[in-house]
Amino acid sequence: MRPLSSRPVRPVEKELGNVHVGDSPLVAGFFILLAAASLLAYSFGLVEYSDQFPGLGQPGVVKEHLFLLLGATLLASLLHVIGSVAVRKRAPRVTVVIGVAMAARLILLFGSPAPILEGDPERTRFDGRIVNLGFNPYEFTPEELAAEQPPEGVTDGDSLRRFRQAQSQMSKTAQSTSMPLPGDLRRPDLKTSATPLSLWVASIADRFKPSSTRGYAFCILVADALAMFFIVLALNALGLPAGWLLVYAWSPVLVRECYVTLSVDAFVLPGLAMLVWGLARGRRLAAGVAVALAASIRPIMLLFLPSHLR
Repeated sequence: MRPLSSRPVRPVEKELGNVHVGDSPLVAGFFILLAAASLLAYSFGLVEYSDQFPGLGQPGVVKEHLFLLLGATLLASLLHVIGSVAVRKRAPRVTVVIGVAMAARLILLFGSPAPILEGDPERTRFDGRIVNLGFNPYEFTPEELAAEQPPEGVTDGDSLRRFRQAQSQMSKTAQSTSMPLPGDLRRPDLKTSATPLSLWVASIADRFKPSSTRGYAFCILVADALAMFFIVLALNALGLPAGWLLVYAWSPVLVRECYVTLSVDAFVLPGLAMLVWGLARGRRLAAGVAVALAASIRPIMLLFLPSHLR
């Protein structure tokens, strides 16, 4: 038997090409087209069927719709993976990739799908409004602000004055606008766990569109576009086709997490993409700024610090 190291090794991309998309660029283009169609269909389906699920915290029978969601997500993800392999054989123009990606995102942005069994966008709106009212969301829980009596330990002094002012301002703004009430939140008994930068983004979204979560979704779109921009820069720095952006931009799971769940992790994406670009160009300062920005949203992103130190 020959040693393992002496055996001929076939290129990984060649083997994947044989298994999934064949050797023909025409076949690769067909699978890329399927991936694009599946992403658009998946986005449209999320808009059309999201209201079939009960609201957050509300009971309801969702078994059939849940199976449909899982099946559609698995199928769209499978076609995305095949398209991501096919792009190595035939990379589409980056303008086409961005066009399809933005179309899917705009469907969700203007379709305003309801959250599906996860996320708490109303808490984001509530925290943003509290910040815009000039109060500290780390000081009192929404449940405490909704109670008639101040929380235990708040009996006099500045703390009681701030509590009464926050209650009064929250009551006024709830009557004049569609501010979420503490009862609309999933865990009104807990103080916010958002980082200061996340709260700042939520406050900007509240100023932009105070009546719904669409202001926050628009902020996510800006972060998503920045991530795509840095990924294209990184691909150019590495001498790779810009059309490989498809691997990121056409991901159905990423689109759902960003524009349906409205996950705060979407604001980590530009930092990670900037980190990849900084490493590709050998720019330590850019990589360090990227890690800092990502960690300001999710402190666990400090685990990427060793990649910068190297």
